[in-house]
Amino acid sequence: MAWVEKRGDQWRVRLRNPDGSVATDSSHPTKTAANTRAHAIETDQQRDVYINPENGKITLTDWVDIWLDAHDVSASTFERYRSHLDIHILPRFGDSPLNMITRMAVKRWVKDLNARRADSTVASVLSLLSMIMGEAVEERRISMNPCRRLRNTSVHRPERPWATAEQVNEIAGRLTAPNQILIITAAYTGMRWGELCGLRRPNCKLDDARIYIDPDEGALHEVGGHLEL
Repeated sequence: MAWVEKRGDQWRVRLRNPDGSVATDSSHPTKTAANTRAHAIETDQQRDVYINPENGKITLTDWVDIWLDAHDVSASTFERYRSHLDIHILPRFGDSPLNMITRMAVKRWVKDLNARRADSTVASVLSLLSMIMGEAVEERRISMNPCRRLRNTSVHRPERPWATAEQVNEIAGRLTAPNQILIITAAYTGMRWGELCGLRRPNCKLDDARIYIDPDEGALHEVGGHLEL
C-alpha cells in the first residue's frame, strides 16, 4: 500500500514493502501529484511490477561486485570481463547510480569509444555493460536497460595495409634467427601470436609442409597473470 504525507513544503509518497518495512518513493510539490503517484504505486504493486527507486541508487561499481560474485564463467572470460570493466566501463560509469545511467549517456560513451577502439572491442564492451544492466532489470533495481537495442555504429576505417613479401623479409632481417621464423610463419599462415607461442615441435609437419594447431591446447594465453595453453 502507499500513502501521502506532508513534509515541509513537499508531499512525500510513502509505501510499505513486502517485508513490512516502510520506505519513501518520491516527493512532490503538490498533494495532487503525490496522490497520483501513490495510486500508480498501488497499481504496480497489485500487478507485481513495482520498482522501488531506492534499489536503483546502488552505484554501478557496487552492483558489478554483486554481479561478478554470482556470475560463473571460465577464467579467460572472467579476465576479459575484468579488463573491460577496469579500462572502459567503471572509469566512466562506476560512481553513477544504476538509475542515473541514461541511454544518451551510454550512446555518447560508445561514440567516444568508436573513435579510439576497434569495432570488435567496442561491441564486446557494450555487450558486457548491456548484460550487467539487464541483470539489474531482472533484479528490479531499474525499470529498463539503457543499452537495449543499442548498436555499435563506428565510422568507416580504411582497410589496414598488408605487408609485401619484401617488407616481411625486411622486418624479419632485423631479428635473430628464431624470431625471424616466427615473423615469416605469422606472415604466411595468419597464425595469431598465441598460436605461434603455443606451437609444439610434434605439430610441425615440415615434410608435408603442414602446421597443426591443436584445438584444445594449441594457443598460449595469459589468464590472471599466468600463462596457460
